[in-house]
Amino acid sequence: MHRGDVWAVVAIAAGWAAAVALVGPRADVPILDDWCYAISVEELLRGLPLRVSPWSSTFPPVHLWWGALFARVGGFSFTTLRLSTLALWLAGTLGAYGTLRALGVRTAVAFVGVVAFALHPVGFVLAFSFMTDVPFVALSWLALWALVVGLRREREPVMLAGLALAVVAFFVRPVAIVLPAGLFVGALALDRAALRFRAALYATATVAVMAVVSVALTRLFPWAGDGGVQYRVMRLAFVLLVAPAVYAEAALSMLAHVGLAVLPLLVAFGPPPRRGAWLGALGLIAAAVAVSPFAEASVSAVKFAHTATFEELGAARPLLQGAPPRDPARAAATLVATALGLAAAAILLARVAAALRPGGRLRRAEWACVGGFGLASFGLCFVLWFFYDRYYLPLVMAGAVLALGDTTAPVAPWRRGLAAAAFALVALADVTGTRDMLAYARAVGATAAELRAAGVPELALDAGYAENGWRLYAHPERLPAGKTPELDVPHVTARADGLPWVIANAPLPGYRVLRTVAVPTWWAYTDRLYVLRAE
Repeated sequence: MHRGDVWAVVAIAAGWAAAVALVGPRADVPILDDWCYAISVEELLRGLPLRVSPWSSTFPPVHLWWGALFARVGGFSFTTLRLSTLALWLAGTLGAYGTLRALGVRTAVAFVGVVAFALHPVGFVLAFSFMTDVPFVALSWLALWALVVGLRREREPVMLAGLALAVVAFFVRPVAIVLPAGLFVGALALDRAALRFRAALYATATVAVMAVVSVALTRLFPWAGDGGVQYRVMRLAFVLLVAPAVYAEAALSMLAHVGLAVLPLLVAFGPPPRRGAWLGALGLIAAAVAVSPFAEASVSAVKFAHTATFEELGAARPLLQGAPPRDPARAAATLVATALGLAAAAILLARVAAALRPGGRLRRAEWACVGGFGLASFGLCFVLWFFYDRYYLPLVMAGAVLALGDTTAPVAPWRRGLAAAAFALVALADVTGTRDMLAYARAVGATAAELRAAGVPELALDAGYAENGWRLYAHPERLPAGKTPELDVPHVTARADGLPWVIANAPLPGYRVLRTVAVPTWWAYTDRLYVLRAE
């Protein structure tokens, strides 16, 4: 390892430690859906066999065993489970650096590329949860690293190691099937015919094994993932009944999201865009304006109620009743971000097109592997209708790599300064936004505990999706006699409107406000909770 690589690794680890310290992961409360994985860990610690919650959208035994390993040492809590994710986040960022260096990217440029990905708000905030997204991405980076090294140096054992890591990632999220798909594309670019055949065979065999395992798991664990992959596969029967404008909007929104994520890299490195890229940017923006009125939602790089928006990070507030009005300034910022994201996407696509020409980087096996991984991820989003920003993380992975495909051209100093300022702004938003998310979750949990301690029955209180899911769906013993988690958990499997008590984001019709609870916030668009009682 070169001295520069040693310093880069040290800097990555130091940055990770600083992020953890600045955010502060202490919060023994569920975030988003991570409560449905936490119950499996809790049962493993009690000596029960592995059980995946029916509410889980995936079958993630590796994720559950990893969390149980940390919980056995640190005791069961959402804080401990959060630390298990943060540990994988560090491993993933190191894997990202290794991947870029294995592709031949210079040390300093690879480090900046890792910074860009690590600061991506969706991944950053989810690293402070027990969701499966960051563990999957971390294992994917490690698998890509091995696949890239194996292809570049033509070492079959390293390729097989990458496929083994892909299988591990598969047992976190089955969309890891895109990793052997990437190897298959990379194999096609190998010069040696015999090695090309064997590498393609390895990739095909891995995909086949993953497919067989997926079918077997639906037979062995028919309750696992009912609301996730199986549901989306069943919806394929209706694929032709959806208006083309819906798919066009989804594709444009994905491009805008990825473009916005890699924009600082495009500014900091590579030649200035040519006229064709600018014309492409105008074309994408015009298409977004034309498609938005006919789709179910407008084209947007940061959609309201998704994981990362200008309103908050973590999408916690939509999980409670009551929706405060949106700030027009934040809505305007979303439009600007979307236009910038589409322009950046056009520039990125122009770089990809140049890399596909004879002699271009994407004609090399290792780069083609990353391109195939990104293309397969893009296609899978449509096959499974993954139209949500958490599912775009693999696209951001590929976009960050492809944005660094040409870093030899001289760049004006002001561009580097502008990119550095953008990174600093995103880092500030990440840290403060994640602190806001955890503070909000703590406030909800504490308020619900106070109400229960005052005598409010569990089933008479709507404390929001995450709190109700953990308290009642994951622990049905708290339900009254005759009630079941499959039918009677408010905000999860039953309607929440009409309950006597509600913790909400805003006053609701038919309820009186008993008190408000202040929520410490840096910039999230609400700073209080409302304790409501039916009139």
